[in-house]
Amino acid sequence: MKKYTRTHTYQAAHVGNESNGTRWMAAVTDSSPYITVDLKEMRNVGECQFYFTKPTEGHTWRLEKSVDGKHWQVCAEEKKLQARSPHVAKGIGEARYLRLHILRGDAGLWEWKIYE
Repeated sequence: MKKYTRTHTYQAAHVGNESNGTRWMAAVTDSSPYITVDLKEMRNVGECQFYFTKPTEGHTWRLEKSVDGKHWQVCAEEKKLQARSPHVAKGIGEARYLRLHILRGDAGLWEWKIYE
């Protein structure tokens, strides 16, 4: 009988691969988890959808944007613990970089969808 094994990897690149079989997870020891996306050029971002791991437990988060990866501006946040999927941020505006801080809830994402 053949033995099957499964390898779990939690790389940041997984948040954009549109696969339900992969995800990104922050390190267990990370006390301030966040993930950053480089859009490679300036874009007018209209909406972000965050598909958190363990969505029924709820999440709070803060989304920041930047044109240079050094100076950041808060553009959306959820301060109240919300159990939903996806969480949605609208009207982000011009940015090259986006940074999502997970403030409460399981520190992982199945998917992060970004729309212009």
